[in-house]
Amino acid sequence: MNRYASLLLVVLLIFGSCLGRKTQDESPAIGDSLAAPREVTSTMPDDTVVYLSEETMESGEDGCVFDTSTYTFTTDKLKEYKPNISYHWDRWQAKARTVLADGDTLWLHIGGCDHFSYMATLSTALSINDSAALMDKTRWLARTFLDNGFDTGYDEMITKRQFELGKRSIPGKEYLYSVIESDTAVANHFNDGFRFYDGFSFTRHGAGTRIEIAGYIN
Repeated sequence: MNRYASLLLVVLLIFGSCLGRKTQDESPAIGDSLAAPREVTSTMPDDTVVYLSEETMESGEDGCVFDTSTYTFTTDKLKEYKPNISYHWDRWQAKARTVLADGDTLWLHIGGCDHFSYMATLSTALSINDSAALMDKTRWLARTFLDNGFDTGYDEMITKRQFELGKRSIPGKEYLYSVIESDTAVANHFNDGFRFYDGFSFTRHGAGTRIEIAGYIN
């Protein structure tokens, strides 16, 4: 009888050990689960907003080696447009985002590390099929938020239609425009460098359109 009792005890111990090991294997490791990196997805400019003090941004802690004043150049231009303007700063893309009085959303970047660049993006309710209104809006965007010759240069080129539609454009979805080079429009000297026009584009965004215009000084 004692022999059977001992055998039954051994069987129960073995079964309990296996059951415990199975439960442990099927349970998620809490430490590993918390440490696992989450999926990183592409975002729009306003999805990675980081709020930093003006002193921090001007101290050069924005990861830019050669030019640490991108924040100042951009926000000064916004304040020139509207002194008490409200904006969010995206540290990683070095862009400011603001909603304008007419409901359009603006992303603006001025400055840079290897090139001093200008980039303005405007999300507007205008239809991508309203070419004339979009051209007028693009001229306004350049005159208002670009500088150092890009403001007047783009305004003049669009007015005189010194641009051409790119071959990679997709009708009804995306129109890419490059400027037509001329002695007066493109190859302008700027101090010790040159002014380069990257062109502008219209991209359908829902029922509206996203306008982008850019240039840089090398």
